[in-house]
Amino acid sequence: MILLVLLLMALQVGDVLTTLKILQNGRELNPLMNWLFIKLGMKEVLLAKAVVVSCIGIWLWTVYPIVLIPLCVLYIGVVGWNSYQILKLK
Repeated sequence: MILLVLLLMALQVGDVLTTLKILQNGRELNPLMNWLFIKLGMKEVLLAKAVVVSCIGIWLWTVYPIVLIPLCVLYIGVVGWNSYQILKLK
């Protein structure tokens, strides 16, 4: 299960990088994230989110590790969607 925590952390890096790439030419559609970007800064919010999700992954590994599977699947979808959007921008 530790591999799932490491996968989740790697997916957080992928989410941050692909989101930054998309937002060079696009805009954030999530109103909450958009508001946080305006108030706190895009890179700061993305980094904080990645750290929080990674910490949640570590915590889940210690108390309920099976939940890491759908969480990783969710972020595989997020990074996949972001990657698809990047390809569409080209």
